[in-house]
Amino acid sequence: MQQLSPFEVAAVYRPFGLMPFFSDYEHTTFDTLSHVIELVLLYAPLGFVWRRLSTGSATGTLLGVLLTTLAIAWPVEYLQGWVVGRYPDLTDIAMSLAGGWVGIRVAVAVSRAPHPVGHFSPNQRSQTSSLPVK
Repeated sequence: MQQLSPFEVAAVYRPFGLMPFFSDYEHTTFDTLSHVIELVLLYAPLGFVWRRLSTGSATGTLLGVLLTTLAIAWPVEYLQGWVVGRYPDLTDIAMSLAGGWVGIRVAVAVSRAPHPVGHFSPNQRSQTSSLPVK
């Protein structure tokens, strides 16, 4: 947030950078990697929650997450073209979309993971409670 407060509006719009990671060339590799991780972690919860709450198809979930992520990330990147010192970059949008996808994959992995020892699902608990206790 420090980078945007206070900010100065540019007199001329800066177009999107089409070369991958072009705006990150002035930074170190660690800064670039950190920025990519930040973007993925920013949008991964969207994919995770959407998949966990979804009752529809996997394709519909993926499409919904990607479109919602795009609807958030594209305007943010577009508006950076009007801020002095900021550059709109298609790579940031791609990393945001990747974050949504990662969130879906984590949600699928969590739902397929075996239950911990001693943990019963609600169906198992009701079946075992009807057994006679010795």
